[in-house]
Amino acid sequence: LKGLIFNFAAIPGGRHLWVSGVKGRQFLFNCHNASWGKTLSDHVSFLFSELMKGGGVGTNYSNRRIGHLPKVSSSVNLFVECERGHKDYNDLCRQKLLSRPEAEDFINGRPYYHLKVGDSREGWVEALCLMCDLHFKGEDALLVLDVSNVRPKGAPIKTFGGTASGPWALIKLLRKVNELLNSNEGLKLNSLLLMEIDHEISSCVVAGNVRRSARMSMKSYQDHDIEDFINCKRSQEKHWTTNISVEIDDHFMTLAAKDCTRERELLYKVVSSMLTNGEPGLWNYSLAQIGEREEVEVTNPCGEISLCPFENCNLGHINLSAFALHKHLAPLAFSLMARFLVRATFADIYDERQRAIVDKNRRIGVGIFGLQGYLCKQGLKFSSAYKNDSLRQELRLFKKSVETAAGNYADELGIPRPIKNTTAAPTGTIAKLPGESEGVQNIYSLFFKRRVRYADNDPKLESLISKGLKIVDDIYSANTKVVEFICKDPLFDKVNVLGYNAAEIVEGQDQVSLFDQLSVQKMIQQEYADNSVSFTINVRTATISVDETVKTILEFLPHIKGTTIMVDGSRALSPLERLSYEEYLKVINTTDVVTGSSIKDCENGCPIR
Repeated sequence: LKGLIFNFAAIPGGRHLWVSGVKGRQFLFNCHNASWGKTLSDHVSFLFSELMKGGGVGTNYSNRRIGHLPKVSSSVNLFVECERGHKDYNDLCRQKLLSRPEAEDFINGRPYYHLKVGDSREGWVEALCLMCDLHFKGEDALLVLDVSNVRPKGAPIKTFGGTASGPWALIKLLRKVNELLNSNEGLKLNSLLLMEIDHEISSCVVAGNVRRSARMSMKSYQDHDIEDFINCKRSQEKHWTTNISVEIDDHFMTLAAKDCTRERELLYKVVSSMLTNGEPGLWNYSLAQIGEREEVEVTNPCGEISLCPFENCNLGHINLSAFALHKHLAPLAFSLMARFLVRATFADIYDERQRAIVDKNRRIGVGIFGLQGYLCKQGLKFSSAYKNDSLRQELRLFKKSVETAAGNYADELGIPRPIKNTTAAPTGTIAKLPGESEGVQNIYSLFFKRRVRYADNDPKLESLISKGLKIVDDIYSANTKVVEFICKDPLFDKVNVLGYNAAEIVEGQDQVSLFDQLSVQKMIQQEYADNSVSFTINVRTATISVDETVKTILEFLPHIKGTTIMVDGSRALSPLERLSYEEYLKVINTTDVVTGSSIKDCENGCPIR
């Protein structure tokens, strides 16, 4: 296993690379289901905590999930104090973020609460939960929060790494959430309001530029306000911290196939929005339940694992491309990764709800990446992969290797066998280490721009500026720069070296039809993944119509657990932008070209988390 990892033939999830085996490794799992408890603070405490650990979260905001939450029954008059000796005091004053209650604020007899916010993840969560809980006590309250103990901007964060944002991010979060709840006094909490609260929490987490927030928001097609959800990201200024997907089921698909039904009309609206904004995606609730002991209610942010309430993802990946010329070695790699992930279910988990569901399900996700490299190194095209019976047999063998190893090891350890074992994650950063195609998708484009986000105080920026790279302010998160790299995918040269005509074999996503891409996804779902398959289809706007897309998607929806279509140019400062060969030639003389990741990036500590 060590040899496989060091040669990038098998790579566990980034968190495993970072802290597996380290005492107090509470940051080990990348993604979670931030489900619902009896109160709002049951949800936000879990979500805020996991986001601050750098994890991603999924949440289902369907009306049936949130209907039990009580009405907002009281308002809160919030004040935030800070001692003058705090390093950020003057800056907080300039931003008008501090305030003190006056004598008359106490005259009306409101209950008075005071909290000195702790300089820790737990301290921030406590402050948010206290404020939220006061809105449901039935009597208006006065709350004073003292942030004097919160470390100033730029101070080191020892356990997670990086530097602190300072108190301003927390203050803005508390103020915004308090305003939202005050403005909804006497009302039930609806989906879009809860999503807005969670968005503010995510925005606070990314403000320090140490952690990237990733979220998935889902809502049932049956809800009366589903169209508000479908349209909630029309403005790119709102809800940018979350992906969104519409939850559908067998009943939906039956009715969507018929003319003049509400479901068909909704599907047209979803697809039209997909081809405009890249969202929402679709999640097949009915198919996701097959093989589960308890109901799964949402996926992780990338969609490859469906999760029970408060459950986590536990991922590792096999680089198929590394075995293209040594197929007989692949089953062992799958077996060893399965054992690694089963063992990882014993990692430190401090939330009792998550510990209980992990102990019960022991869910793992042995994924694959480098599928296109695996094919092309054998002279095969990605677009015809689903027609290859030998490939299907190999995928079934890999799945069996995982299931057998995981089951046997679970029996040896005296724990339940994993409820599910296999998946296909996007593996964006993981696949970049060996320079292979991501997940089970083909390469985005042979030539492209890749935009990477850096904290505006990151020391790497100075060297990037000296190289003449284009650097702009991020339009989504504060204190963030976006660096534009010119890239050439390394797969082309790898295939040429083997004696194949790469120009004929290596296909970018714009060269493969929607039907063929969905056919590959369907094959992976049927032959390999018992969890879900993360699959985003990138298309050019001019090459596909709403009618054609609806017709094609309807054919595949019963067989896949979820899918998303992303249109070129639908997001400003998107991570990837396609370049033609002519455009590429114009810029390569003025900037360095990136063809893969450098192991030197790991010399000062692993950046893969």
